[in-house]
Amino acid sequence: MWPFKHVVPPFLKRLGLEGRMLVPRLNIRIAGFFFLVLCCSVVVVPAPAAFSSKGSSHIDHQMAVTLVPAAHTLRVRDTVTFSTARDKAVTFLLHSQLHVSIETPDVMLTTEETNVRPSSIDPTGRYTPQDDRIPVTRYRVLLPPGARIFTLSYEGQINQPPIAAGDDYGRTAEDSAGVISSDGVFLSGSSYWYPTFDDQDFLSFTLDVEGPDGFRFVSQGKRREYPEGDHRHQIWHTDTPQDEIYLVGGKWVEYARDEADFTAYAFLRSQDQALAERYLSRTGPYVRMYEALLGRYSYPKFALIENFWETGYGMPSFTLLGSTVVRLPFILTSSYPHEILHNWWGNGVYVDYRGGNWCEGLTAYLADHLMAENRGEGPSYRRTTLKHYADYVTGSQDFPISTFRERHNAVTRAVGYGKTLMFFHMLRLELGDEQFIDALRVFYQENRFKRVSFSVLADTFSRIAGSDLRPLFAQWLQQTGAPVLQVKNVRVEQQGKTYQVRARLEQVQGGTPYHLRVPVFVTAEGEDHTQMQPIVMNDRETDLALTVASRPIRLDIDPEFDVFRRLDRAELPATLSEAFGDTHALFVLPGQESPELLDGYRRLASAWKATMPDAEIRLDHELEALPQDRAVWVLGWNNRFRREVERSLTSLPVQLTEKDLVINATRIVRQTGSVVITSRAATPPFNPIGFVATETAMAIPGLSRKVPHYDRYSYLAFIGDETKNILKGEWPVISSPLSVRLSDPPDARHPSHPSRKPLIAVEP
Repeated sequence: MWPFKHVVPPFLKRLGLEGRMLVPRLNIRIAGFFFLVLCCSVVVVPAPAAFSSKGSSHIDHQMAVTLVPAAHTLRVRDTVTFSTARDKAVTFLLHSQLHVSIETPDVMLTTEETNVRPSSIDPTGRYTPQDDRIPVTRYRVLLPPGARIFTLSYEGQINQPPIAAGDDYGRTAEDSAGVISSDGVFLSGSSYWYPTFDDQDFLSFTLDVEGPDGFRFVSQGKRREYPEGDHRHQIWHTDTPQDEIYLVGGKWVEYARDEADFTAYAFLRSQDQALAERYLSRTGPYVRMYEALLGRYSYPKFALIENFWETGYGMPSFTLLGSTVVRLPFILTSSYPHEILHNWWGNGVYVDYRGGNWCEGLTAYLADHLMAENRGEGPSYRRTTLKHYADYVTGSQDFPISTFRERHNAVTRAVGYGKTLMFFHMLRLELGDEQFIDALRVFYQENRFKRVSFSVLADTFSRIAGSDLRPLFAQWLQQTGAPVLQVKNVRVEQQGKTYQVRARLEQVQGGTPYHLRVPVFVTAEGEDHTQMQPIVMNDRETDLALTVASRPIRLDIDPEFDVFRRLDRAELPATLSEAFGDTHALFVLPGQESPELLDGYRRLASAWKATMPDAEIRLDHELEALPQDRAVWVLGWNNRFRREVERSLTSLPVQLTEKDLVINATRIVRQTGSVVITSRAATPPFNPIGFVATETAMAIPGLSRKVPHYDRYSYLAFIGDETKNILKGEWPVISSPLSVRLSDPPDARHPSHPSRKPLIAVEP
């Protein structure tokens, strides 16, 4: 048993705030070697003026933290300062395995309730995901009259190793509410590793963190390290209002680049200058882009941190990405700008979750969609977004945006991210780019470090637009479902030297008709670009008339997918998401396959079935025919229903034989490649058919893990046991019920739609 050494940090000596020593001894047994634990004490009492701009429930924490990863333990001394004096007892929640005591005289601490199940959304609108694996205790603190400061200390273990968590139809993901280990440290508000007060709104903090040699730690705000290169002590400080306190740690190699007003960091688990440079070189341009679009960046740093398990988290001033994720080439132009933008939405302007989570959809629109728009792929991105909704959100699975809190499966992704993203896109088209950007800038400037709801967004956009947009917000936020469009009675009338295209546009879904602004395009002979006219629909039926100067060739209703709606299946290629979205799917195993391959296919089917509660797994010889009422997965080259798959592909540019697969002149040989194909049954109701085949059982775990991540594609090909992807794509869309040919053009030219400029250009 080793005593803690009382260490006073130099910066506290300069301030004359040496503090008092903690409980002097702690029992820690570490197999194989002795470990001397150093514990630092901090009592920092900020001047009352420091809180003059805070809300009445603002709380400041001055914390000395000692971490012993090998023993999964932490020890904390926390001086808590309320912005105003408390005239009654206060209560807080803390991890039950942390043993707590009060160090301030005349302050009473009692245990009020054990085995607490905290509310996900507290009265301030703050959201903390519930996790029954974290034991929580409620404590009661009685302060003397007029007091607003007290100090407590606590110590114990937090060790919830990452475990598999549900995600999007077979995608593997892991989650932990808090872990301290030799692999790394992850502590958040959900860990209850610091006192969380029942009436807490926002907080600020200083963390003086000490850990073993080789460990670095990161939190929000700005870092101050001890002099003389003492990397075992690191101080992180922020006085900007925060929702929660994060503390992450690991054995990282640190890279840094100074930008004009902040520092960009990369913390990697191994030395990799090239990888660090790729991220550091993009951090500054992304921050500058969003500053130009929305307003100034609010933090002194942004750090890319490589986590010790696969995550995609965005925290104030840093992002925590898994080792595999951080090395995926497309992350730099998708997830990375998304996580940087969260410092405006979610970690700059906070979400009042009582009215729904607005920030994920807005962030996806101004990051993922913006990047696609800059590549000229905006329509394709929106089509995929609508397809995810059509494939995954059916019947009772649907829910209104106003009840979305966080993503945990494909359904919540399709609504909380996809439908919300499309709402902001439609709002942009309703207002025009200039007003849309003005409203975003005003919303950000007026609400930095405040917790706000969709209603504040509605009020801000209404003020900038000069009209009441609250009914439009209510329509999309409160209702479930989506409009379904049909076009009828299409005809062309010649009027002298001009032509008029007439048609009736209908909403055929049930319930109250939506207010819609539907782009309608007419392709005319001899024109380089199609003509577009927005049609405003307030009723179930709207007659349209568009005049063109030359003979019209084609009428297209919403061909660039600008309206959130439930797509007709004919508008979409068959893709993996269609098959994954049917929770009643049937997996057909090849009974004549080798035992090793058959076992591999069975494991794959079981893994994917985990998110399909009503799915079945059957052997092919147990079936007379494939069912017509649900999605079917045919597994294996030797499956007796492979011929059915071949017949479903007859109208597509693909040839499937016993020996290979040929797609668009690319040949995948059966003996060396693994293939995944989707199609639709040849007879109504044209349900999806998925085909997965390989000749090596070693490849099946990789297929099981990777294929769901490609759910936007129609076909895939992989090589080797490591399942390296070598081919992916979507089938062409042959026809759409919202595209009507009006006449045969004299030549094969296809005029393009006028291109829409991105909201802001991304630096190359």
